[in-house]
Amino acid sequence: MATKQERCSKRIERIRAKMAEEGMDALMLFSPINMFYYSGYYPHRPIYPTDVFRLFPVIIPRTGEPFHIMARNVQRMIKEDSWIPKQLVYDEFLIRNAEEFIAEVFRKEGLSAGKIGIEEDVLVLFTMENLKRLMPDITLVHASDMLLKARDIKDADEIALIQGAIDVTIIGYETAFRELKPGRTERQVAAMCEYEMRKAGAEWFIEESQVLAGERSKLVRARSSDNVIKKGDLILMDMAAVVNSYGSDISRTVVVGKATDQQKDFAKMMLGVFDETLAYIKPGIFAWEVDKFVREQFQRHGYGPECQAHLIGHGFGLDFHENPILKPNSNVEIRPGMVFALEPAVADPKFGTMRFEDNVLVTETGTKVLSAKLPRELLEL
Repeated sequence: MATKQERCSKRIERIRAKMAEEGMDALMLFSPINMFYYSGYYPHRPIYPTDVFRLFPVIIPRTGEPFHIMARNVQRMIKEDSWIPKQLVYDEFLIRNAEEFIAEVFRKEGLSAGKIGIEEDVLVLFTMENLKRLMPDITLVHASDMLLKARDIKDADEIALIQGAIDVTIIGYETAFRELKPGRTERQVAAMCEYEMRKAGAEWFIEESQVLAGERSKLVRARSSDNVIKKGDLILMDMAAVVNSYGSDISRTVVVGKATDQQKDFAKMMLGVFDETLAYIKPGIFAWEVDKFVREQFQRHGYGPECQAHLIGHGFGLDFHENPILKPNSNVEIRPGMVFALEPAVADPKFGTMRFEDNVLVTETGTKVLSAKLPRELLEL
């Protein structure tokens, strides 16, 4: 596996080529994800934008050294984690606001009248207005889409890290299959799963682990609750461990006890569409084509648009939703090295839904299921 400096340096070379195409003089990164991608430093919590008075962006000029701007209280952690040696420090208690220090640095670096790429989906209005007030000649331009596309293709190291997160998430499911018993609550089982994943190396979870039982399995997005699991309950689960800052995203549906014939038939249909979709996906097609294909398969089984409210799938890696997003009108081309969570699903008006979600790598010829170790079927526990 390449060193942190080797990985990040190559990434900076690639993004600088894109910056040159766009005429950008520098990038100013605030999001933990892009900070980590280019520097190796991941904040222990996403301080910005919840704390707009303590700013520590990574600056990538088109030429010259990248550098950190940081408050003194994070200096030691950045020094430990980041490969970038140039680190400019301010004392947050001795200046009126961090933007003043940033403006001073930009003037010294010759960037105060430059074209600066920003993460427009992250940078808050408070920070932007202060920067414009202090540097009236600066031009702030949107760079979020460019930064997102730069992470589209995962290299071999990233795929290995994603596989590690998937393997830990599978431990969570193996725990659930043992511990889902009548009388326990959804939250108790979710806690057991997260405990075992933590022991196996999970740093955090992209989203709260979902264990939804009985009537609550009809909910697409909900927290695990004190709802007591009963014999015969359909259980919908979604878990997503993060290991070494890379994530995973797997869903399964099981029955505590015996499944009904109706449930078995529905699961067979869902799993059939899943397999057909896997066989359909290949490099060169577009995300919208995958979405269209899946919806047509469900329509063939009698589940029209009114039953098709769920996203077909989405890329992931450092973030929960990355390219490709499998949805209508998405012109993202499917390319080798992309990793996504495939989760085609519909809702049956009679009893709700099921979800079988696996993590998929696009290869030169088709797909490889990275979470194949976990059975993809309606288990009876």
